[in-house]
Amino acid sequence: MSRGPLLLRQVQIFNGEKLIQKPTDVRIEKGVIAAIGTDLTVPRRRDYRWNGADSGAGFLDLRACAREPGDEHEEDLISLSDAANAGGFTAVVVNPDTTPGNDDHAVTELILRRAREYGHCDVLPQGALSHRLKGETLAPMGEMSEAGAVCFGDGDRPMKSARLLRRALEYARGFDRPIFTHAIDADLAGTGAIHEGAWSTRLGMRAIRQRRNM
Repeated sequence: MSRGPLLLRQVQIFNGEKLIQKPTDVRIEKGVIAAIGTDLTVPRRRDYRWNGADSGAGFLDLRACAREPGDEHEEDLISLSDAANAGGFTAVVVNPDTTPGNDDHAVTELILRRAREYGHCDVLPQGALSHRLKGETLAPMGEMSEAGAVCFGDGDRPMKSARLLRRALEYARGFDRPIFTHAIDADLAGTGAIHEGAWSTRLGMRAIRQRRNM
């Protein structure tokens, strides 16, 4: 149920390129900006003076960790979108490492359907690059793209094969979707927890190996 229009006075507006220095008023109706200017009016109880506050387009989170489907007790799409709204984010791209992983058009469609039911912010699914996020064979990226996946990646898991990653990049070009990849070589990293160097030695932590000087 709508509470009626809301007026924010003396707001500085960021238009995407620069901050407009002259404060102005912003009237919000039904959750969207209805007017920007001076001498705007609403009922007095919905009139707030926000001297020095900034207003601008909502943020986009490119790497949100949703746990739905599969582990909703940790984070579902309702709590995720609520947190996004509270932080000024109007859209989030959700990682594919759910249970099951988003490596199939059916999971992509499920995420979008559930997000539309909640309607708190735009939830944009990231499809998996590889089947079951194992980095071994490509997932059906074309089908997921048609279902609504906006990009592809394997979350925190690196691709095991540079050849497979190249195939994925070539394939994604056909339907104009970006690819996110975890920038680490699993063979070099091994079971390391910290970059190799003085601090790894001082702390006694297993290091991520570097290429030896030839």
